[in-house]
Amino acid sequence: MAIDSKTKLLDAALRVIRTKGYAAATVDDICLAAGVTKGSFFHHFSSKEDLGLAAAAYFSATTDAAFAAAPYHRSSDPRERLLGYIDFRAALLRGELPEFTCLLGTMVQDTYATHPAIRDACNTYISSHAANVAADVALAKQQYAPDAPWTPESLALFTQTVLQGAFVLAKARNGPKIAAESLTHLRLYIGLFYVQPRFVEHIDEVAITDVVRLHREHLPAGGEILDLMSSWVSHLPPDVAYARVTGLGMNAEELAANPRLDAFVVHDLNASPGLPFADASFDAATICVSIQYLTDPIVVLRNLARVVRPGGHAIVTFSNRCFPTKAVAIWQVLDDGGHVQLVTNYFEIAGWKGIEHVASPRRPYDPLYAVIATVPS
Repeated sequence: MAIDSKTKLLDAALRVIRTKGYAAATVDDICLAAGVTKGSFFHHFSSKEDLGLAAAAYFSATTDAAFAAAPYHRSSDPRERLLGYIDFRAALLRGELPEFTCLLGTMVQDTYATHPAIRDACNTYISSHAANVAADVALAKQQYAPDAPWTPESLALFTQTVLQGAFVLAKARNGPKIAAESLTHLRLYIGLFYVQPRFVEHIDEVAITDVVRLHREHLPAGGEILDLMSSWVSHLPPDVAYARVTGLGMNAEELAANPRLDAFVVHDLNASPGLPFADASFDAATICVSIQYLTDPIVVLRNLARVVRPGGHAIVTFSNRCFPTKAVAIWQVLDDGGHVQLVTNYFEIAGWKGIEHVASPRRPYDPLYAVIATVPS
């Protein structure tokens, strides 16, 4: 279908203004980019400012439609929708700078003191987009952080503050890397607001007994142990003393309540899969009923091999339970045997050796599976 001259001018305005800025972009530049005459321009727009106002509305409507159709809306969990929104924004950081930076932010930097009508329009459309984000922020706050001392509106506007600042830095550094890093930090920051303490057991007593037995057999007494993806309980044998037990998890309240931890670190491995420990810091490590939530498990296990001393074990235990809104997609389509093979593959690709399997697939109790691997000497 042929594109009418007004739409051509609007599309051209988006490209030219995001490339040159509003002040430097001329009517001639926009007509040339659109392939239309100045007569056509003034048929549709009374002035460059008139075009700027129309371009702001056009950009807002176009992007709103794209965000409304984005896949993150499919999740029933508002926290996951909010984090999915950030992931979607990060996925848009592709191509040349004018292709992913914001027209509204670009124009308002040029016009805030000289063209109040454009400034106000940009504020209206940015605020409208933030209000859409705030709807999910409010639902997530109600569900996960009802007592948090901030408003959904303020956090939604903060997301836009980070985005606009990220676009400025991307222009300053002539590439999207810094913007992507900023969104990674934004995701981590927001994720920490919605980490709700869960003082519950995720497997039954029979399965817990198996976990404790495995830890007794494979964790060296008197050793330095890392409990990765830890919470309020570590399932370590109560009669075995260790030199030091360090927990790494996402909820400070849960970690502080864990009586076996000598120290803990609050850290989201999905936002940053590196481990904040020196090489060869631990004699062994555990991951209990949590491996299914890692989005980059191979990188995490490679880092785990770095911080566990040569010859040390990692014990990954899991059952057939999970939070379906948090478990990665591949985990949810596999059966118990598939989970064992998947974790085995994770270890093999990450460079671990001596992989062992333990299975207790009984009923009516929770089944318990373990994959145990060794750091090569």
